[in-house]
Amino acid sequence: MEEKTDAKIDSRTEDAIAKAPMKRILVAYGSKRGSTAEIAERIAQILRRKGAEVDVFPAGQVRSVSKYDLVIIGSAVYIGLWRREVVTFMRRYQEELGALPLWIFSSGPTEPGDPLEAIGTWRYPRAVAPFFDRHPPADSTCFGGSIDPRKSSYFEKNMIRRARVPVGDYRDWDAIDAWAERIPVTTV
Repeated sequence: MEEKTDAKIDSRTEDAIAKAPMKRILVAYGSKRGSTAEIAERIAQILRRKGAEVDVFPAGQVRSVSKYDLVIIGSAVYIGLWRREVVTFMRRYQEELGALPLWIFSSGPTEPGDPLEAIGTWRYPRAVAPFFDRHPPADSTCFGGSIDPRKSSYFEKNMIRRARVPVGDYRDWDAIDAWAERIPVTTV
């Protein structure tokens, strides 16, 4: 008999979740050559499949964050720095972002292995650290990046060669999918 009560509670909880309003989610990103943009689109695809209403914009094109229930911020990382447009976005909307759940991701390490191990304790650049100290994100992670020499400038190719940076696509789509699956999409 007690098992039936537990089952009813579980059933009611599932019904409430199924009827709960879905979140409006913004994915704002900074990408130089498109790799981070592809990660942002993949995250949005998974959240839409879960039922959320999701907008994806380059951070520099966002005009307001007021209509969103949750914001995901992503940036490519170059020498420990986020893209300028992402830092500008965060400064422009810092008051509103401070009142919202935030999930953040970086993409950049281009080497085999776990990108979180590659970056150690680093999670975001110093330029935005004071904001995240006051408003810790719900989660932050780092995904492997991608370097395609065909999309690189002459200067970048020389830097890549001199620094002996591994070239290739080191994005782990399974890890990206798993992270996106953890993001809550209901307002319950």
